[in-house]
Amino acid sequence: MNDKDKLREHLARSIGKEKSYDEKKRLRELAKRRKAEVRKPKRRGEEWEEDEDAAPRAPRTAGGREARHEGAGSRADPSAPPRDGRASAPCDAALVIALAPGRARVRCRDDGIELDLPLAPDLRARQAEELAVGDDVHVERRERVVSVLPRRSVLARPDPSGARRALLLAANVDVVVIVTSIAEPAFKPALVDRIVLALGASGVRPLVVVNKWDLAPAGAAETVESALAPHAAQGIGFVRVSTKTGQGLEDLRAALDGRRSVFVGHSGVGKSSLVNALVPELARATGAVRASDGKGQHTTTRGELLTLWPGTEAIDTPGVRQFGLWRLVRADLSAHFAEFEVFARACRFKDCSHVVEPACGVRAALDAGALSRARFELYLRLWEELDPP
Repeated sequence: MNDKDKLREHLARSIGKEKSYDEKKRLRELAKRRKAEVRKPKRRGEEWEEDEDAAPRAPRTAGGREARHEGAGSRADPSAPPRDGRASAPCDAALVIALAPGRARVRCRDDGIELDLPLAPDLRARQAEELAVGDDVHVERRERVVSVLPRRSVLARPDPSGARRALLLAANVDVVVIVTSIAEPAFKPALVDRIVLALGASGVRPLVVVNKWDLAPAGAAETVESALAPHAAQGIGFVRVSTKTGQGLEDLRAALDGRRSVFVGHSGVGKSSLVNALVPELARATGAVRASDGKGQHTTTRGELLTLWPGTEAIDTPGVRQFGLWRLVRADLSAHFAEFEVFARACRFKDCSHVVEPACGVRAALDAGALSRARFELYLRLWEELDPP
């Protein structure tokens, strides 16, 4: 066979192997389908086999080993939620149970699954003044917290840095438990007064708890009752408690039952100890006061919503050194001292501040012994602290 015949034979074989246009199109579509089936999207924290029906592998631990899960068999139960706690359906509403910078631990309203999610950028930028433990939030496809839903109540205090903004402590609570101690550290009624004033007409009821009653020195009962008498006259409850002896715990349990409460107080007064006494299995961290100055030390570093028992929740907050007043001006202060009202009718000026004006009915009652001097001195301290309207 000469070269010309060899070339002709080679061309004939090549033409016979050439695929038609329809055959090429069919093969391209088949390749696309196979590629899509192989590259299934992975779920966060899971490694999927290329077979779309295969069960997810367990997430790997820090040592590289696969974490073990309960249950027999190598296939996942198709009716069970994914092992990282996420479900395929959107989680529109959730409850904030803990916060960290830029993140929130939430409990989905529809199925109770807890998720650790990032905050949307605009919410993250104003987290301290826009988001609190106890808030109901809108969650976008179980991937991030995007907005805060309307509240029924909120507890806030001014930012200690001096900025004119509020820091939120808790949201959607029914009871604010103002925790003080009779000793170690010493009883400080000013915190009670400030928080009661901060609550104002919010509809949230305060409950004063004086803890460590087993350490009460002689005459302490009279001192506490005298300081809290103006609040008791307004219907604010007062409970003597000792986590050592169990005194008052049943009264406190009854006051909290069926409600969501928030525990607020100075460091070292025993907020976490109270939670432990009510529900020992929660085992909250506690600490002793400093011997050098008798002040408490922080053991709770961030607010957290705890389920005490079914239908009853409590938010344990870090201790506060001071509790300023938010959105309260001098002109509105006297309205929070109900005992001033009857005497203020005798003031010469309708807008009397009860501080510098002549012919003040409130100061006249003070001089006559008809008004508590301790309450009036508190009023003066708060008046000096507040900005004019």
